Amino acid sequence: MLMVKSILNEKFTSRIEDICIYNAGLREKNMITKVIVSKCESILPYIFKQYGSTKIDVINPGSYQKGLYSCDNINFYDFEIALDYALKKNSYITFNPRSASPISPLRDFCILTTHGRKCQMKNSPLSHYWKKFWSNCNNACYFSMNFIITKKIYLNEINSYRTLFKSLPLYLNTKLSEHAQKCANLMAKLKRLKCGKTRNISDITAYASNANGMYLMKILFENSYYVNRNTKKILPKNNEMGRLLSSKQKFIGIGITKKDSGVFICLKFTSIKM
Repeated sequence: MLMVKSILNEKFTSRIEDICIYNAGLREKNMITKVIVSKCESILPYIFKQYGSTKIDVINPGSYQKGLYSCDNINFYDFEIALDYALKKNSYITFNPRSASPISPLRDFCILTTHGRKCQMKNSPLSHYWKKFWSNCNNACYFSMNFIITKKIYLNEINSYRTLFKSLPLYLNTKLSEHAQKCANLMAKLKRLKCGKTRNISDITAYASNANGMYLMKILFENSYYVNRNTKKILPKNNEMGRLLSSKQKFIGIGITKKDSGVFICLKFTSIKM
């Protein structure tokens, strides 16, 4: 834990979700016996006990020679050389991970919505849908590229749930996305959930801590539908998520804004082309 506190005190990034710890080897006095491994471990489990271990590739699988690593503004194309330099300078390495193990699902994890606190279902029958889209995305992936990847995964996940009710896929709409992003920005500024639906446009707003927003659709779906024990069919409840997955809806906009250690999320959807 002292090591984690030391890393956080360095303040080389404000995004703790981007930090991973690499075991470089065994230190004996002033010498380090290196052990080259292909993965580092997310720092999040050391800070928040609800996280499980998350491994991140630092070396391209199958090759130790490919990749771009930076240390003190110097670029390296060989991880071992970058590691030697970082150890010598007592510095850190930055890189773009190619893949990572997904963040382990949280125990008793909940999100906040305009209808209160919603928690994930234990032994959910829908977990395979979630894994289908998020199995290759970790915390770094979730926050990357200004949430572009995350928005695409959200859309694909929603459309996957829609197929359960034979609803056609929703289309991402530019104007709706602009409205949704303004909504997310406003919620982050006010630090509270704000519902601003109109006559023709419905919305869903939520807040999730850290990268836990990747469980948003799964939790909303679990809390909006139930499985009939006799028929095993998934049946809808009459709420916002039910309307989102209805065959009447055609278009959607997605807005996400990071605020401190959490994210505010707004989905706007309608049956009318904007």
